[in-house]
Amino acid sequence: DWLGIDEVGSTISESGEVFPNPVNNNASINIHLKQEATVSVHLFNSLGSLVFTGNEQKLTQGKHKLSTDCSGLSPGVYLMQVNASGDKITRRFVLNK
Repeated sequence: DWLGIDEVGSTISESGEVFPNPVNNNASINIHLKQEATVSVHLFNSLGSLVFTGNEQKLTQGKHKLSTDCSGLSPGVYLMQVNASGDKITRRFVLNK
């Protein structure tokens, strides 16, 4: 659910908030994977339009910091969605410049 409701399940065991918030150029989030997973990051604007899709990467079990370059985006409110082998979490952040 892209509206910010956790869908933590069999792959993602926990996650933090996007930091720093507000974001200037790079948005980061910490996640903990229960098992190896293929992970991707998507950014949506306040209208729900997809504005960025990161490359999929295979990550091992454990804690990871995911970072996304937001320097090409306009200031505003965004949602970061992390997909990990079917599990999804979504976090809201503000982009300032």
